[in-house]
Amino acid sequence: MPRSTPSWRRLGAAMSLTASLGLAAACAPAPVHVLDPAPEPAPGTGTVSADVQALLTEVARAFGTEAAATDIVSAGAGPAIAASELADALELGDQPTAVAAALAHAWSASGGARQVNVEVLTAEVVGAYRGDPVARLQVDLEVNRAGEPSRVTTIAYLAAWDGGELTLLVPAQDERGRPVVDSGTGLNSATGAARRFLQLLDRGNWAAIAELSDAQNTDRTELEVLRSVVEDAARIEIVEIIPPPPAEDTGGEAQAPHTVYAVAGTHQVVGRFAVSVDEREVVYERTD
Repeated sequence: MPRSTPSWRRLGAAMSLTASLGLAAACAPAPVHVLDPAPEPAPGTGTVSADVQALLTEVARAFGTEAAATDIVSAGAGPAIAASELADALELGDQPTAVAAALAHAWSASGGARQVNVEVLTAEVVGAYRGDPVARLQVDLEVNRAGEPSRVTTIAYLAAWDGGELTLLVPAQDERGRPVVDSGTGLNSATGAARRFLQLLDRGNWAAIAELSDAQNTDRTELEVLRSVVEDAARIEIVEIIPPPPAEDTGGEAQAPHTVYAVAGTHQVVGRFAVSVDEREVVYERTD
């Protein structure tokens, strides 16, 4: 029986793939969607703020600390199980659930902290996306690691919701003073660039992958394994996250402008991509 076509591939089927990434970039679709006007009267943001704070807190403490207590994620759970538990407890849609799995992996690779505290400072309805209200959330992330002073990082997300369900959680972006959402298409979009990598992988276009990754992804065996995993997935969610701050002992290694994950419909993390839109560069990083 032939395999069903994964949804990420169906969505990208209309996009013409060519070995010339330059030509593809020249014809790139819009990298962002401008939000629709906010609903009036603006809905309250108490529930979405609490849900996002709970999601970010749970994954940070479960995977970024040695023994901090959690209320939802069970002890010893991996990213996939944790994402499922959070989805059930917080009513998460597919995209936020994939974000939870991606953040769990990112925190597990960040170096253990003594404690992590997350606080949503402000929440403001700034528009609508696909009919759902969208709020911009300003979040303080306090990380305490052994031998380091406690550090506070302020980050911002856009969150959309439908009733009690969180439907979207993405890093906040603005274009000309207007809040926007990554469109997921084209090389000028962080998630779209990662999607292009997977499309090239599906075609077995190794030369184009080498070009897109600046010759950092040339191991055929590694790429074939990734292709097999993606082919076996019924659905792939491609999500961008705000990675946790690295420990000071990492030597201040520069992070890619965008951190993107591919997550299967089973909430298994498939791969991580360091994306530089300006440089037209996508580098796949193993997550096993």
